[in-house]
Amino acid sequence: MRARAKTAVWIGAAALVVAVSALMPSAVLGLQDRALAGQVRSWEAETADLSLLAELSSAQTLAMVGQYQSRVALEQGRELDADQAERIAANALNIDVFAAYYVADHMAPSASAASAQPWLYMDATGQNVIFWQVELSGTGYNPLLAVFDDGAGASPFTAAALVDDRTGRVVSLRVQWTDFAAAAGPAEDPADAMPTVAPTPGVEMEFGEELAGEGFPDPDYMDYYIDQDMALALSDQLIYGLVDGMAAYSYGADIDPKAGTAYLRLDGEEVAVPMIWTAAELRFNA
Repeated sequence: MRARAKTAVWIGAAALVVAVSALMPSAVLGLQDRALAGQVRSWEAETADLSLLAELSSAQTLAMVGQYQSRVALEQGRELDADQAERIAANALNIDVFAAYYVADHMAPSASAASAQPWLYMDATGQNVIFWQVELSGTGYNPLLAVFDDGAGASPFTAAALVDDRTGRVVSLRVQWTDFAAAAGPAEDPADAMPTVAPTPGVEMEFGEELAGEGFPDPDYMDYYIDQDMALALSDQLIYGLVDGMAAYSYGADIDPKAGTAYLRLDGEEVAVPMIWTAAELRFNA
């Protein structure tokens, strides 16, 4: 009898341990969910542990930039390293932005990358992709202004790009020309995404205003005139340079300057991305 009683006690204890163990994961997760509610956190992770990266299409990859729900800082990429990501971003600036319109040699840009950090982006459905966030700076002209005046001065600029680790393509780009951003003031409404008049740094005179004692405006004191057809042409050229290589067999784009949006078609899939180009800044999918 005593042996049977001991056996029953041990069996009961074992069952209790099993039951508690089964409840622990959900209880712990519940506590963790409550602790993290309303918070946004980032963790560093080993890229080598990420064995289930999604194979996103080109359109899905572009959409992830604006639709991600969370992101995790990584120690390294899977396909690219920091030097490669920086070189890709700098080339995008030099080739797709600053070389969009021919200008004099003295306006050659000087872009350099300051940092490159890989991030794992994840959306609400669990799809994920690695983007390198590259920060750049330098001095360069805005092609929109160079169209009007090939002697237009260069301005210091800052830039940020996202480079897709898998394809090595730039999926997001933002360039801000410091001098013109200061002259333009607060960010413009999307309805004025591509204005026809650009502010001249340090000059308050409106376009067409006559100087005192003169019968015509001095070109040095006039705002730059921006031809909207040329703005659309340059924007289309930029998008083609950045995105065309992502499509395997078909590509198309329609730009709505009033909405500040570019509607892209890549291999039969459609995706809408922000697209704004002014005297002060350029934003593609950013």
